[in-house]
Amino acid sequence: MKLKKAALFLSILIVIQSCGITYKSSELFQDKESEELFKQAQSYQNKGQLDSALVYFDKADSLAPNTALILHERGLLKSNIGKYDDALCDINKSIELTTDQRHKEIRISNRALIHMEMGNMTEACDDWRNSGKWGKTINTYSFTRGAVWLGEKQYKK
Repeated sequence: MKLKKAALFLSILIVIQSCGITYKSSELFQDKESEELFKQAQSYQNKGQLDSALVYFDKADSLAPNTALILHERGLLKSNIGKYDDALCDINKSIELTTDQRHKEIRISNRALIHMEMGNMTEACDDWRNSGKWGKTINTYSFTRGAVWLGEKQYKK
């Protein structure tokens, strides 16, 4: 039960931070079809149909490879379904492609949450230090909660 609550808590934090990323579709998508696939993926994700969402994120990525927003959102989804290594690949590529500093810091902060879910606390702390104001606000709280949760998990083994 605690594991489900902690996973839900981390998922909510990721969604909240992702809402801070705004975009103009004309600037990010190479064509209307990739944008439409991206929107369908988000719709499936919002309905809790994560497997379908992943299929549509993959389709959007195949039409618009190296689109930071698609990679970021797909990485977050992969994290939510426990595909952490794949999630980090997408998030890392998204960070590399992102030119806007604010968006980059949000993505680094989200990568910290993924590291925390994986138990990589050193990497999580490094990312939070490098995520600007995003690492000093919401993540101080989530890191503390996450550290407590991971500590409890280790203790019960």
